[in-house]
Amino acid sequence: MPVSMVDHKNKKIIYVDHRGLTGQKLLDNYKQACELIKKNGNGSLMLVDFRESTISNELVDYIKTEENKAITKLIAKQAAIGISGIKKLVFNVYNTVTGSTLKMFNTEDEAKNYLVT
Repeated sequence: MPVSMVDHKNKKIIYVDHRGLTGQKLLDNYKQACELIKKNGNGSLMLVDFRESTISNELVDYIKTEENKAITKLIAKQAAIGISGIKKLVFNVYNTVTGSTLKMFNTEDEAKNYLVT
């Protein structure tokens, strides 16, 4: 399932699996994650997996919207894996535009441990 809730050390984490996605499919998956964040409410923990995905202009444009900025404020901590090359630039923009403190990690376990501490 592309967007789901996972348990790690007795805490719930929203897990967003963008692996292999690009274009509209990536944007749709991102928006599905936004809906779960809104449902989960303030204080959400989120892990995003971008391995083998390609960032699209549609996603970058949506990240800049007021709707996305409001959703981002509901996230207490967020971590990402699979970010390299040009994706690092996009995530620097994401952090700047949304006020997020998204942190990048090499492994899923590192990311999950960061989120629950």
